[in-house]
Amino acid sequence: MKNEKSCENCRYFFQHYIQTNTNYRAVLCGHCFHGKNKKYAPSFLCEQWQDNTVRNEQRKKTINDILEAMAENLNYIAMILRNEKE
Repeated sequence: MKNEKSCENCRYFFQHYIQTNTNYRAVLCGHCFHGKNKKYAPSFLCEQWQDNTVRNEQRKKTINDILEAMAENLNYIAMILRNEKE
């Protein structure tokens, strides 16, 4: 479940992935970057657990900001290329 307290839903959890052909798949392991806890097990929950909702929202905002900047740069490049044709 997405709302339960587990390592997968913790702010400090980094999921591990494997590459299969052209995509990546999550594997049943990861690691904690809190510093005090190096263990990970699907049923293990430590006292440092924090909800990852804020981190996920910050990540979405950062990605959105980067994409908007990239769109502006692409428009600028397109304008330069159009002016060079003229």
